[in-house]
Amino acid sequence: MNLAPADLPKQGPAYDLPIAVGILWASEQVSPLPSSVFIGELSLDGSVRPADGILPMVSVAKEEGFQRVFVPHSDAPDA
Repeated sequence: MNLAPADLPKQGPAYDLPIAVGILWASEQVSPLPSSVFIGELSLDGSVRPADGILPMVSVAKEEGFQRVFVPHSDAPDA
């Protein structure tokens, strides 16, 4: 997983879920899902919570050519 560019500040919980999915994929616990984006906040108990700014994130994913965007259930209507 790549969090480049290093000089761009990263803040907020939006990175937790994609990092967790990357670890699961790297350890071969899940199959890769090419051209997919995962958006959501990963809580300490492992549940996925809604994320702020879901619409702009999904819009950018579409502009960048991603085919699938996975969002928390409660964010699905906005996405």
